[in-house]
Amino acid sequence: MRQETALLCGRNCEIDEPGLRLGPGRELTKPPDVLFEFGMEIKTHEKINRSLCGEPVELSEGGSVIKLKTSDQMAADASGLVHGGFVFGMADYAAMLAVNHPNVVLGAAQTRFLKPVRAGAELEARAQVLEPDGKKILVQVEVLCEGASVFVGEFTCFTPGKHVLTGK
Repeated sequence: MRQETALLCGRNCEIDEPGLRLGPGRELTKPPDVLFEFGMEIKTHEKINRSLCGEPVELSEGGSVIKLKTSDQMAADASGLVHGGFVFGMADYAAMLAVNHPNVVLGAAQTRFLKPVRAGAELEARAQVLEPDGKKILVQVEVLCEGASVFVGEFTCFTPGKHVLTGK
């Protein structure tokens, strides 16, 4: 066991396999890689492939920012046009993180692709909760490339009391 300062709390913590301990008797159930220096824990989409959907860089109550370095494997053609599904997936992930509920799912999306994205470009998605209405939550997302907006969307998310697949 080694002593470290936890990024999420700024206090001395003991890191022990399989998890992280915060002081006496306060064991976290999530592994340390889902904890952020913003003082928040990512509660959803913990198994998502971040090389395809983006890496969270900011997480706040009702908001998120993620970054994605696009790759040649995302290209739809020889000119290097990134398939829109990767941009949409990034925006969807940003919306899910803004809601940050273990059971959050996407119900609908109204989106616009504004500019093409070339493989190799670095993207940033910014998501903000607009209208929480019980279990229905509207989230606005914008994806930027070099400061220019390439995608915008409004995502209708739902937070059911149990997981949609397992009932847990």
